[in-house]
Amino acid sequence: MEAGDTSGQHLNALDRQMQDLTANIQELARQSAADRREMQELTRQNQELITLLRSKGEIQIPIPGQNGGEGPYNEEGGNQNQD
Repeated sequence: MEAGDTSGQHLNALDRQMQDLTANIQELARQSAADRREMQELTRQNQELITLLRSKGEIQIPIPGQNGGEGPYNEEGGNQNQD
């Protein structure tokens, strides 16, 4: 076997690896886009459900960012806004 043959085989192996990596990256990008769409749909459904429950007076859910709503929680699970 000549040195040129070995070099060519090595390049072919690298080309296959690059093609595999490219295909994997493309699949990850597709999956990421699908996950993002799913999260957006779940967020929309949650907002609809919260709006419906609020309108029926069945639950009191504070609107984030408004006065009277609970603030962020610390690591122990307590409200950080409490003194």
